[in-house]
Amino acid sequence: MIKKGYKVLNVDLFSIIRSFPNEGGVQYSQVHSAIPQDRYGPLTVFKTLEGAVHFKNNVAGEGRIFKCYYIPSLQDTVWSPSLTVSLENLEELNFSCVIPGSVDLADEVILGEEL
Repeated sequence: MIKKGYKVLNVDLFSIIRSFPNEGGVQYSQVHSAIPQDRYGPLTVFKTLEGAVHFKNNVAGEGRIFKCYYIPSLQDTVWSPSLTVSLENLEELNFSCVIPGSVDLADEVILGEEL
């Protein structure tokens, strides 16, 4: 079942949209689905706009929030080469994340219009 969520992403000077932080090199597009990359992943999506705003305000100040659509994955931990975190730990930080198998990016959220 396809669900709606939110991503906090970096947009560089060349309009390339990447995951935050910029490690891993996952690129997002409004044309192609994003999938986890080797050595990084899985991807994460915020279930609520409030969770994405909380992350942006507390972790990713320069990040931009986008609506997205995803199919949930069965995985329950996120990792990078140096860190592994459970979804339960992210919930405790008020980040309300889910792990998708892939992400289809939609429009950017302009804060103030949706909250």
